[in-house]
Amino acid sequence: MRIRSAGDLGAIARERRRELELSQHELARRAGVTRQWLVRFEKGSTEVALAKVFAVLRELNLILRADNSGSPQARETPVGYVIPRVERPQGVPTRQGGARLSEMRERIASLDGSSSSRSSGDRG
Repeated sequence: MRIRSAGDLGAIARERRRELELSQHELARRAGVTRQWLVRFEKGSTEVALAKVFAVLRELNLILRADNSGSPQARETPVGYVIPRVERPQGVPTRQGGARLSEMRERIASLDGSSSSRSSGDRG
């Protein structure tokens, strides 16, 4: 489930508490918070201490995960992370269209200034 607000997180905690058949009083006692604080948290109050939020989540066996799936680049990638774009050096064609491996190595070697003698044995 996506959490985009304090209300979303509070609702998840309330739902989980009910699944575990815990009263607000019991969960508050276990987490070391007051029942009044727990009521505010479950209602989505933004005036809650983060340490207390994590204490409640820990008692509910909930894990909070963050990712960057909201970024424009991540929307292009279905798994939720950004694949870095690699710039092709100028002069390197996109396709070699049947060029032999040795020819490709020679082209690359000429771009980076290295010797093309390594590719001389790769004909065939």
